[in-house]
Amino acid sequence: MTDRADLKERYSQSLNAVISRVTDWTHEQSNFHRNDENAMRMMAALARSYTWGFDAISVANKGKMVSQAAARASEVYWTLTERTPFLWRTIENDHSGRSWHYLAEVATAFHGDFPETRTWLDFIFQTFYNVYPSWADESGGWHEGLIYWKAYLSLFRDFVPTLRNVYKINIFKNPYFHKIGNMALYTLPMSHQTPKLNLNAGKSKRTSAFDTL
Repeated sequence: MTDRADLKERYSQSLNAVISRVTDWTHEQSNFHRNDENAMRMMAALARSYTWGFDAISVANKGKMVSQAAARASEVYWTLTERTPFLWRTIENDHSGRSWHYLAEVATAFHGDFPETRTWLDFIFQTFYNVYPSWADESGGWHEGLIYWKAYLSLFRDFVPTLRNVYKINIFKNPYFHKIGNMALYTLPMSHQTPKLNLNAGKSKRTSAFDTL
């Protein structure tokens, strides 16, 4: 985090204090079925803080993080494979189309900390190569509309550096991502001086192709 010993100690104490508080909030209190928005972001926070602050995290807090990450990720994996099998029923629940890459972050960050991560990664790459994104095709379109196109891909974007740096996967070799910019170019005006557009899901926004890209 820093080479200065005084700051390192201060940041380490603050980090461990936050982790201790967060991991005391059990996954049963904020589980995936009650509120998947919170649960997915909690998974991401656990994975990212575990990698970013690993050397500064106490042994006790590491154990709590591993335990909670395993519980949360197991719940998501069950949802994606048993409750509504995403590989076979991809369009029935659009939230499943983003929860898999939060699961991927946990499976990567905690790989080796519990045995299920290998199974999860196998599922994750089957998903990425075979059905993701399920709302699009090789032309670069997105049949949920512009708001969801931008929102869901912005969430997936956080996982792209992991694909590139850890797994050496260039997403732009994927037929869809090779033409990902077409959606904005085909459907949004080029000028910044545009009226608000009624995009979808009851939302309006002033935007342009260049803003979006």
